[in-house]
Amino acid sequence: MARYPIIWAIVVAQIAGFIFYYFQFPFFADQITPVVQPAEVSKFMLVWGIHIGLYIGAALGIVHGVAKIRRRMLHLSL
Repeated sequence: MARYPIIWAIVVAQIAGFIFYYFQFPFFADQITPVVQPAEVSKFMLVWGIHIGLYIGAALGIVHGVAKIRRRMLHLSL
C-alpha cells in the first residue's frame, strides 16, 4: 500500500507546482517578496508549490491506501 502515497505525491506535486508557478497567487507572492529577490519569486513559487503538492499528495495517498485496506477487510469478513 506504500505505492499510493508515493504516486499521489508525485502527481499532485507536479500539478501544484504548475499552478503556483503560472498563477503566482498575490497573497503568497506578497509574503515572500521581502525575503526573496523579485527576479526569483517565480522560482520560489514553483518550489513552494511542489513542496505543498508533495504533502497534499501524500495525505491523499494515505487516505486512498486506508480506504483500499478497509474495503479489503470488509470483503474478507463477509
